[in-house]
Amino acid sequence: MKKILLLISLVFLVGCSAAPSVEETTESDSSEMSAMLSEKDGDIAMLEYQVEDLTNKMTVLQIDYDALLAASEGQSEEAPSSSFLCENGLDNMRYDSAVGTIAIIEGWFAVQPFVQEMQGTYSVSFWDDVNSRIHTIRYISTEDGLTTTDSFLIMFEEAGWQPGGLWMTESCWLDYPY
Repeated sequence: MKKILLLISLVFLVGCSAAPSVEETTESDSSEMSAMLSEKDGDIAMLEYQVEDLTNKMTVLQIDYDALLAASEGQSEEAPSSSFLCENGLDNMRYDSAVGTIAIIEGWFAVQPFVQEMQGTYSVSFWDDVNSRIHTIRYISTEDGLTTTDSFLIMFEEAGWQPGGLWMTESCWLDYPY
């Protein structure tokens, strides 16, 4: 019987010593909880910083957008594309026929100081039965005596376009389409 009591006591002691105490569990849970809360607070602080940074960037972009919008409205009120008009544009442009319009452009081009001699012309229309076209003039330059070409976009009142003439080589309007 002494052996049984001793065995029961021994089992009781071994069983009690292997089980974690309530205080140890609470302390480890508490330290894990503190670590998780600390990590969460750090994440929140980082997100708040990122939101503030993005808000500041958005404010700067909005200011830039407003300035560009105001500048573009100011330009459109003054004169449309006035910075893109050729210095010596055409005042006598007529759009009665493609042949007549091309003759006006060729006549104007032939008397330009950089043209020594005109050598030929050709036109490419966009579609059949459409007068709007790209007209190219080949000429000898007075500057270097070499043959070169200049191209013009001639638009007639068709396909939703307004009549106008764009000197494509110089990137300026000979006759702006109003």
